Amino acid sequence: MIGWDKRYKCYSNGEARLVIGGDNVYFMVSKRIHKPEKYKPREVLAADVNENHIVVGSKSFEVKFETFFRRALHCKFLAKRLRKKYSSPRYNAWRRSDSLRRIKALQAKAKNVVLD
Repeated sequence: MIGWDKRYKCYSNGEARLVIGGDNVYFMVSKRIHKPEKYKPREVLAADVNENHIVVGSKSFEVKFETFFRRALHCKFLAKRLRKKYSSPRYNAWRRSDSLRRIKALQAKAKNVVLD
């Protein structure tokens, strides 16, 4: 036979068909592949994601990972407070530009913490 796939030679043959399509004739043989056994999990693993911790565990163990989301919120809070403070016209332009750099750095730090 031409075009026989060697991956399926270990399986038993099923029904054979002779198919005519236009000018070509095809001989098709189906294969019987056994259904795999249903997977039975040995143990269930749970994951809980909170603002402060990520907890992974089961009946027998538990692992806590600390998140840095609070740090990101703190950086956002500091940036918001600086923006409010230096938006007043009583501050000189050089002070405002310097504070803008600090505000952008704090916002970028908060974004990086959340992305990480």
